[in-house]
Amino acid sequence: MQFSHTLQSLKFRAKELAGKMRLPADPKSLTKSFAAAGLTFLLLILLLMWWWSRTPSLFDPVMLAQSQADSHKHEMVPGYVSTVTLIQLGETLLNKSGGYLRNDVLPPSVWMDNMPSWEFGVLMQIRDFSSAMQRDFSRSQPQFEDDPDLKQAAERFAFDSNSWMFPSSEREYRRAIRSLESYQSRLGTQDEDVASFTITAEALDSWLNTVTERLQDRLEKLSASHRPLQKAISQDHTPRYQIDNVFFETRGQLWALKHLLEAVQVDFAEVLSSNANELVSQMVMELEVSLRSLCSPVILNRHGFGLFANHSLTLAFFVQRLQTQLDLLRQEIGNS
Repeated sequence: MQFSHTLQSLKFRAKELAGKMRLPADPKSLTKSFAAAGLTFLLLILLLMWWWSRTPSLFDPVMLAQSQADSHKHEMVPGYVSTVTLIQLGETLLNKSGGYLRNDVLPPSVWMDNMPSWEFGVLMQIRDFSSAMQRDFSRSQPQFEDDPDLKQAAERFAFDSNSWMFPSSEREYRRAIRSLESYQSRLGTQDEDVASFTITAEALDSWLNTVTERLQDRLEKLSASHRPLQKAISQDHTPRYQIDNVFFETRGQLWALKHLLEAVQVDFAEVLSSNANELVSQMVMELEVSLRSLCSPVILNRHGFGLFANHSLTLAFFVQRLQTQLDLLRQEIGNS
């Protein structure tokens, strides 16, 4: 009896609720309701995409390294700033607004291409620097064995950047960061399981050579977005739909490179002359200028001296300037 009464009460409440939720009888009102809901949803998606497309702020590698050394009771030995900077670059890649987007397969990130291109640019510099640490910075002699933590970090950062799962790119990159943190701890404490960091002009020049090659590739692709210049340099034209990807990938590389140059300026101070040190400072300043916020919601690609800007050629100018300064820096290091 009690059960029957409860069931009747539930039915009555269900009918009452259904009556309140009844759709409007007027088709026009129904259409307007759906249109308003659709526009609201679209606006929220656009706002989310805009928020996730924001480039992370710059950070000070020296201040960050000093803060970590104080909190972990580590010594600021040569190589410590570079290691902390590399870890921070990896963490920024994974923990920025929206997280790591390059391997996403669901909306709205699957519709985005600028930020994933920026992420890949940062990742390329991370890979090059982690390989340099394994190959050159941590070995005083070529025949010496690789540091196990740096070897694992380099291998894991080299993992496919588009892997969604089994395993995901994020999982491998986090494991790489943990390997770097292990190396950082051994380097900063200088305990029995000591980690080494070699400060030689040859090791620094080897990494700078890799940076120069990367920048040359970026310069060619940026220049090939401009048809008259593309014909002059005998390069395949960059398709219009890829211009923004090339632009943001280059910006990602420059963003990471700015921090890495600041780090090596500290760690390799012993092999940098006053002229070389001034060149590095000049490069860092110009990189900061090249990374200023865009005033346009899209990447413009106009020709000649027209009314609108050509963002690709503007960035190519900074890349070429950086290449010239890198050549001078390598000459200065070789003569020291």
